[in-house]
Amino acid sequence: QGYGRYASICGTYALDGLRLQIDRTQRDPFASPTMMRVFASVSETGVDVSSLESRIRSVALADYLTRRLAVEIDELGVEVNGSGNSGRIHIARPGQEVLERTSVQIKGAELEARVYAGLPARGRRIDGRGAEVLLLEALPGVLAAALSNLRDNPDAVKRHLNVCEDQDDLRSRLADMGLVAFVADG
Repeated sequence: QGYGRYASICGTYALDGLRLQIDRTQRDPFASPTMMRVFASVSETGVDVSSLESRIRSVALADYLTRRLAVEIDELGVEVNGSGNSGRIHIARPGQEVLERTSVQIKGAELEARVYAGLPARGRRIDGRGAEVLLLEALPGVLAAALSNLRDNPDAVKRHLNVCEDQDDLRSRLADMGLVAFVADG
């Protein structure tokens, strides 16, 4: 079938404890990738939801998960062969700074990861089997691996959250001290 037929998959789907929301599909394999959101419970990270009451800790956890998702996408080599940009999963990659981003957001007890995927194609025709692998195996696998990493490395997650919180606290004290910047020594 023609590639435009992928528009019919827009909607919400339940996948092994996750919720997949396909918001917009691309019109052809060479167009901007399909925009999706994957939802999971914050409890899947192993982090106590009550510890995320401060904005900076919530932003820090979202940042950590974004970085893990980017690593997992690279490590798993997620790519289903196809035409143009099809068969690839992407996430907006963070720089070295910790900022509130739209790639992963924590909303109460739920986290939302926004990913982009090139739906598989053969020429300008859909590749149904490739789409099945991408959406039902690769995408949940990437998120599961990232969440597993958070659960398996609680000390690293805690350290990231604490460092971000300390940095935010130092930054908030600069004006009171008549300073404009903080430069770490070393």
